[in-house]
Amino acid sequence: MYRLYDYDVHTLIDQSEDEADIIDTMSGYMEQGSGQRFLISWVNKETNCPDWISIKNVRDYYNYVLDYNERLKQMSCVELKREIVRNKTRKK
Repeated sequence: MYRLYDYDVHTLIDQSEDEADIIDTMSGYMEQGSGQRFLISWVNKETNCPDWISIKNVRDYYNYVLDYNERLKQMSCVELKREIVRNKTRKK
């Protein structure tokens, strides 16, 4: 589960099993130009420990999206299909 928080007030903005949903939410705030800062938390699947990243400006957001796209490119077709099916069944 990915959770998106307001960095300054630490209130929950969005949560989703799909990381792309979190990216979409952040992009909406970035388009407004409000200077919003974010904190994203999730549980690392490999270590089963909580992990987080802070997004404090447009450059951080851009780098986060690039990293997300790189991780998608590293996945095999079967892994991508499983991820898509898993996320679609959870959204229903």
